[in-house]
Amino acid sequence: LGAFGAGALGGTLLFGAVGRNWPRRLSFLACYVTGPLIIFGALVTTPPLGVLAAAAAAGGLMFGPINPLYTTVIQEKTPPRMLGRTFGALIALALAGIPLGSALAGSVVEAAGIVPTIVGMGAIYLAVTLGMFLNPALRQMDAGRQQ
Repeated sequence: LGAFGAGALGGTLLFGAVGRNWPRRLSFLACYVTGPLIIFGALVTTPPLGVLAAAAAAGGLMFGPINPLYTTVIQEKTPPRMLGRTFGALIALALAGIPLGSALAGSVVEAAGIVPTIVGMGAIYLAVTLGMFLNPALRQMDAGRQQ
């Protein structure tokens, strides 16, 4: 987790330095696809700890731009009087899934084993993130953007 956090911090700083003018939607979606591919791919192979830490750092590096991108877009597209409620609802929704996901993952690991569970989680994650490329609402991420 520390390697992932260090990678994510590095990715955020790198994106802030050189990625501000990159296309938002493509950057956002590319990070959401490549980060998990690196992490889930490494987990499935059950490598030594050093390799896993390097993969976590690389995955974190790819995840780094996601938060700055989505918070910027939300702040641009949300009326100022609704920002607190919008961020509160998004954070609450994201955190509400943690206990359910943990319980579900534990049950699946018990039934199927750790590697099949990781493969299944990766497949579901990849399907959802690739599906986001088809979401027309995400095209608004680049609309009306000031350079």
